[in-house]
Amino acid sequence: MRGALFSIFVVLILYSCSLGDQSIPRDVIKINPMADILLDIAVAESYAESYILKDSSLNSDSVYKSEISKVLQLHNTDAAIFSKSYSFYTQNPSLFKIVIDSTHDRSVRKKERVYSNTKSHFK
Repeated sequence: MRGALFSIFVVLILYSCSLGDQSIPRDVIKINPMADILLDIAVAESYAESYILKDSSLNSDSVYKSEISKVLQLHNTDAAIFSKSYSFYTQNPSLFKIVIDSTHDRSVRKKERVYSNTKSHFK
């Protein structure tokens, strides 16, 4: 009986996952790549704020745009596709929550990897 309930549960989860993926239009960046892009944008913005913008003569908007452009190029996409995708996700809160949660999880894992590597250097 437990095996049958477990099987039904797994099938329902897989079915719901496939439905979620189908609801994302073809011309919109999928959830995992979007989470990767958002994480890289956050890191790039932090880098720009911490290092590049120390020079007060620079225009912060142009610096941020330049850094975001580099991230989008790294992910083989452009500003128009990213903007359309971001707009799609913000208009679909349940999917946007998945993207944001995935981005957060990636950042936590990345931080843990960095800290674990740092600890090993101080032993």
